[in-house]
Amino acid sequence: REIMHDHVSVVRSAISLKAALDELETVARQADYTPGSLEAVECANMWVLAREIARSALARKESRGGHHRADFPDPSPLLHGQHQLVRLRGGVVQRDFGPLSAAWESAGDTAPTRSAVA
Repeated sequence: REIMHDHVSVVRSAISLKAALDELETVARQADYTPGSLEAVECANMWVLAREIARSALARKESRGGHHRADFPDPSPLLHGQHQLVRLRGGVVQRDFGPLSAAWESAGDTAPTRSAVA
């Protein structure tokens, strides 16, 4: 949590995001949990999510909404309406950019309707 707070919070930059990724790798290497224990599984899941959040933030080279890239302070017109879909398939992380409907379709699903979400 501390790594994410310090390096991947609302104001971020490539430098801070890369620092977070480096620190997360160090934490993963130094983890000392009983293999297969609930604690080990929970920590592994948190580590994967933290890593992919940092990687996704690094891949988006713009500021948009509540997330500000100090090194890319303005929204990019090229990325307007583009979303990232990150998924794990066969042990490999896949990241795609595109309109939200295309992201759902590429996942083999359909986007929920507003009534289904409400």
